[in-house]
Amino acid sequence: MLRHTRGFIFLFSFSILMLFISMGIFSLTVAGEEPALASSDSGWVEQTPDPEGEDLISVSAADAYTAWAVSSHSILHTDDGGAAWTPQDMLNYYNWAVGAVDENKVWVVGSVDDWMPDNIQWSADGGDTWVRVDARLDAGAYLVDIAVLDANTIWAVGSGETIIKTTNGGWTWTLQNYIWPIMDEWLHGISALDSETAWVVGSYGTILKTTDGGAN
Repeated sequence: MLRHTRGFIFLFSFSILMLFISMGIFSLTVAGEEPALASSDSGWVEQTPDPEGEDLISVSAADAYTAWAVSSHSILHTDDGGAAWTPQDMLNYYNWAVGAVDENKVWVVGSVDDWMPDNIQWSADGGDTWVRVDARLDAGAYLVDIAVLDANTIWAVGSGETIIKTTNGGWTWTLQNYIWPIMDEWLHGISALDSETAWVVGSYGTILKTTDGGAN
């Protein structure tokens, strides 16, 4: 009788465990495998880039399937919603931020090296080839963030409280704000609502806003 009771308890417990697993409450990990950061509670699922171990610092999605992520010296691309991330060949410069226009056009900003700032690169073929853009501003700024509003309107910000903008898809750039030689005054982030309205944040509690596209 005791044997039958124990068997019933085991089968009942096993059935409950399987039910919880199917509901996403519990997960099983095979010995030797890394646990995945997946939870029905959080709604976030870990994705595995190739190569692994990169310190990724910026990501931008063009649509539900297409996105790019950058580290300081590499760029990763997905075209299947993140099921697979693969590296793309690009110019060997420092990257700080990426901004996608669509599944083909994408921008990256950063610096050329420790002594040569102003790294602006873009691709028109989904990241297969990259071209460095010369903004011809002579500002000598390290660019750390980018706001891609559409194919024509793009802002970038960086050291020296630099703000640059293009309204023709990167053919020409306008220097809207710059402080020299105060290089420790950095602008770290920018977000654009439309072609006229944008916010910028930076060092020492700096918050800047424009409602005229940065003209004044």
